[in-house]
Amino acid sequence: MRASTVINHVRALLGDPHGDYHTDQIMLMHLNAALTDICDRSRSLRVPIYHPLIAGQAAYGLPASFLEADIVGIIYREHWRELEFVDFGATLPTVLDEVNTGLAPRCYTIWGQARVEKHVATVVEHPNVPDSTGRESFFSSVPLVAALPNDRLINITDNSEGRVVELLADATQVIFSDLDGGDDNHMQVGDEFRILSPEASRKNLIISPPPSESDPVGTESLFVYCSRSHVEIVQQDIDDENDTLEIDPEFGSTLRHRISYYASLDENGLDHPGTQGFDVKYETDYARAIVPVRRRIRQFVSSWRTGVRRNRASGGVATVSRAADWNLRPY
Repeated sequence: MRASTVINHVRALLGDPHGDYHTDQIMLMHLNAALTDICDRSRSLRVPIYHPLIAGQAAYGLPASFLEADIVGIIYREHWRELEFVDFGATLPTVLDEVNTGLAPRCYTIWGQARVEKHVATVVEHPNVPDSTGRESFFSSVPLVAALPNDRLINITDNSEGRVVELLADATQVIFSDLDGGDDNHMQVGDEFRILSPEASRKNLIISPPPSESDPVGTESLFVYCSRSHVEIVQQDIDDENDTLEIDPEFGSTLRHRISYYASLDENGLDHPGTQGFDVKYETDYARAIVPVRRRIRQFVSSWRTGVRRNRASGGVATVSRAADWNLRPY
């Protein structure tokens, strides 16, 4: 389903096929509002998320588009475990500070707002002395393309924390501020580190108890299968013919009537018969479409869970790190 096709159809429904009133900018605004309504209401956009487990770390960031989790599971010491949702409530600080008993994580909750996790990598080189400007730096095992000045820098190995000052050498050299709060407050070759956004902006997945071991070979062994919100379509997408909409085909008529409702509301107001008529058609279309969509979601969630278990039984940890390995597609 193409955004441009939907927009042209809606313009025809509104009696404005050439967009004299309903311009591209206005129609894109209504299209995105309608997509957000339908996708958030139906929870029909599904995606798998992966994280590497880090020893002692209970909190893992979720994407800004995250809505709710269907399945949370881990591969821990080469065994698949599906985690149980628990509402920790006021006990969350206790969970975060929990003494690690060596048990595998067994439950999770979704908590508040988190900083965006941008990178987890390793120090591969660290000069013994500061450079000519007196600034200290290290070289990363991977380019830190998403990092920015003032991002939080956490040395996972010694639990110290500082901030990113500047990135050089194709984003592999990090100039950073003085570290503090850790065992030795120093970056050394082999140290594992994280880079996070400076401000909290996303939800956290909290697992308990925290893992006692990191992924032995960097396997992305924390799995979250969840619903997410709609990603905005912009004019550049349409101009570049990348405007395919992420929406179930059953919602085609629902989407057109929701856009028409917003467009009529903008042009004629809430009390106009046309506005009310489009609202009624939207609700009717949604009620009809949601039944087969929910049925397919249930079937795919079951397939997702079965696929993980089946592959865990037949191969090593690395074989289950991507949805492609399960012969499944994210719904």
